[in-house]
Amino acid sequence: MKAYKIDLSMYEGKVREVISEAVQKHAFELGYAWSDERNAIHYTKEKWLDFWVTSVITHCNCDAQCDGHALVTAADFLALESAKDEPTLKPFDKVLIRDHLADIWHAGFFSDYREEYFGVVGGTWRYCIPYEGNQALLGTTKDAK
Repeated sequence: MKAYKIDLSMYEGKVREVISEAVQKHAFELGYAWSDERNAIHYTKEKWLDFWVTSVITHCNCDAQCDGHALVTAADFLALESAKDEPTLKPFDKVLIRDHLADIWHAGFFSDYREEYFGVVGGTWRYCIPYEGNQALLGTTKDAK
C-alpha cells in the first residue's frame, strides 16, 4: 500500500464531513482500515486523514501537515483505482529519511515499518521515501513530489 495524506482543512462544516466520508469509503474499497481494523466512517470533522503503508487510516486535527506522506487532494484520492500502484519498500531498499519537514534528507537502508515510524538500519525515522527517483533530494530540505 502507499502512504497518503489528505488535507481537508480548506473545507468547513457539513462539506468537510461529506468529503471525509466519501474519502473513507473509497479508502475501504482500496484496502485501508482504521487501526481497530474496522471499515466504519470515523472522525469526519478532522482536518487531515493519513493512509499508512500498513493499510491503517489515522486522523489529525492539527493546523499544519503532521507528517510526510504524499499529499494529495481529496479529488485525486477519490480518482485512485488502486493504492498498490507503487511497490512497497522491502528490507535493504535504498531510502531517504528524515524526522521533521525542516530536516535534510539522509540516505539509509529500509528495514521495516514500526507503528507510524520507518525502521531503517541504525534507527527509526518519521519520513521515509524511496531513494530511486528522489536522489536529487539527498542533503536538501525539499519536499518529495
